[in-house]
Amino acid sequence: MDISCPYCGRALPAAEVADGHPVQCPGCQMTFPVPAASEKVGAPPPSAADDYFAGLPPDAPAPAILGLRGDEAARQEAIRPSRRPTVQAAGSAEAEERVRGPATALMLLSGVGLAAALLGPFLSLAKQATSLGKGPESAPAEEFLFACLVSLLLGAYCGYIFWAARQMKRLKGYGHAVAAGVLATAPFFTPCCVVGVPVGLWALHVLSEPGVKGAFT
Repeated sequence: MDISCPYCGRALPAAEVADGHPVQCPGCQMTFPVPAASEKVGAPPPSAADDYFAGLPPDAPAPAILGLRGDEAARQEAIRPSRRPTVQAAGSAEAEERVRGPATALMLLSGVGLAAALLGPFLSLAKQATSLGKGPESAPAEEFLFACLVSLLLGAYCGYIFWAARQMKRLKGYGHAVAAGVLATAPFFTPCCVVGVPVGLWALHVLSEPGVKGAFT
């Protein structure tokens, strides 16, 4: 087997090298020892563990190798979980900050609608009480029932928006949050319709951002 000079890298034929004796390189004229044949030990063959780790992907989780690499696996197990939740928490905090404004506006808007729904039947009764004896006889029962029906529908409508906006503020129920934004833009049914349209569009714009959408659970 040829020997290479450790100084200049020139290969020396085996015929010019005597095991266990120093040899002078003809290229750089440097002398270096040559190990005896008994000292030339080859690299050990790969073990089953080396074959196992060679087949693992670079991002293999630490628990899969915990029983084979001991301290190294424990170190990775301690490092990896401490990083990923930090990134996720940072993204969630930023998304919460983004949705807080439109979610609060939707809750205020729907709260006004809920208040109007509760007052509707009482306003109908008050109107009937003040109109007694001032005109042709009307059907107060039918008018009151109609007012109750409208108030019920308005209460359900605004109640859903309020609930969905509260879920949106907690980054939950992405589909319900989008539905609340769409319903808020309906000017024919939402109280304060002039405010409802821009608030609903604002909520839909924020919800369409990839960073916000991905933070919902």
